[in-house]
Amino acid sequence: MNTGVQLNYLLVLFLVLYILAASVRAGLHALNISHLRLRGHEIPREFSGIVDKEKFEEIQNYTIATGRLGVLRGLSLDIFLPALVLSGFLPWLSGAIASRDLTFVLSGILFFFGCYVLIGLFELPFDLFQTFRVEKRFSFSTITWSTWAADLVKSVLVSALLLGILLAGIFSLIRLTPDGWWLWAWLFFIVFQLLVSWLYPVVISPLFNKFAPVKDSVLARDIASLADRAGFRVKGIDTMDAIRRSRHSNAYFTGIGKSKRIVLFDTLLKDLKAEGFYVQMMNIDDGLSQARLGDIALSITEEEHKVTIETAPSASGNRMAALTASPVKKSEPSSITATMVTAYVSNRSAAIPAQSPTLSPVSYTHLTLPTISSV
Repeated sequence: MNTGVQLNYLLVLFLVLYILAASVRAGLHALNISHLRLRGHEIPREFSGIVDKEKFEEIQNYTIATGRLGVLRGLSLDIFLPALVLSGFLPWLSGAIASRDLTFVLSGILFFFGCYVLIGLFELPFDLFQTFRVEKRFSFSTITWSTWAADLVKSVLVSALLLGILLAGIFSLIRLTPDGWWLWAWLFFIVFQLLVSWLYPVVISPLFNKFAPVKDSVLARDIASLADRAGFRVKGIDTMDAIRRSRHSNAYFTGIGKSKRIVLFDTLLKDLKAEGFYVQMMNIDDGLSQARLGDIALSITEEEHKVTIETAPSASGNRMAALTASPVKKSEPSSITATMVTAYVSNRSAAIPAQSPTLSPVSYTHLTLPTISSV
């Protein structure tokens, strides 16, 4: 096989710089992993007494395992790519496509799609090991082989479609405007990215996951209020069935324009409620968005099995409200007298933010604090 590649000083310089960059990148990852092995078991002072030691060590072990696999994957790819270029496979592939007497645009699409498939096949074993060995070892992965295979097929088909559209546009511009194609291709690429960003949450994501509006109207309203204050106005706050693939908890925002939304993993909502971190309290006026007093601070203190949650003074100087729950036992509801909105409760005394509407007369609810009594 004729490689079609001749060694010259530019190629040698490129290979030297490429090897140097790959070595530095791998070395930094190795240093990070080495530091985690030596000092990763030490809990930072800020989290002392809050983070469980066994859980913390498990987090470090997971980071080391994924880091090692990442280094191996990166080094393998750093070796594979230049080997692919120097092997002569790419000139052979180009010649084989050209012999079919296809159009310029179709030939370009087939060439790049062939490279995409080849690199994807090379990385496939690393994806499998990450999903079915590393993630399973730490009890994160819940995916089945059938779901994984279906995701792979759908990913290839969606990628082929998007890649085909992108390359067809670029190669068409090269043919139509041979002198200034790079400028038009750049503009086309920007428009293409914006279009994909708009379509992703409404067309692409639903191919892989099921989405539904967050059922907790209070939580959804609080998130929307926070996003609005940050200047990020969303059209929806959804939950996603992430548990079908993993127990990892996460959230993200996506889309542009009318497709803009915030997505919460169902594992995130489940974990927070199970740990007792998210506590919903009290009457919420329908006019919350119109009658807002602004951010207030809540403090949680525990003394002799008595939990007190109270607000800071309001802008007018009057104390807004206070909650007292006594006694508090694990999984035992306590009668609370208060008018509050939402509190995010940790398993220790802490200062926490909340959003307060105009206070209505004192009302009653039940609150379960499964972890506070262990402080």
